[in-house]
Amino acid sequence: MQLSADSQRRFLERADDELAAALRWGTLAANARFCREQPELARQLGGAAADGARSGRTGKRQRGAA
Repeated sequence: MQLSADSQRRFLERADDELAAALRWGTLAANARFCREQPELARQLGGAAADGARSGRTGKRQRGAA
């Protein structure tokens, strides 16, 4: 069975979307596994990420006000 060029393109786009979704789920699963196995380190990293996000927002506000 031969697919038209348009059908092949749509098929490849769908396969690419499915692969990207699977990779995201794999990353989420790895993160969950890490948090389950290393809860204290995960809390520390989460706090550092939150601190970085807070300082990033503050910096944007200051630059915007100047």
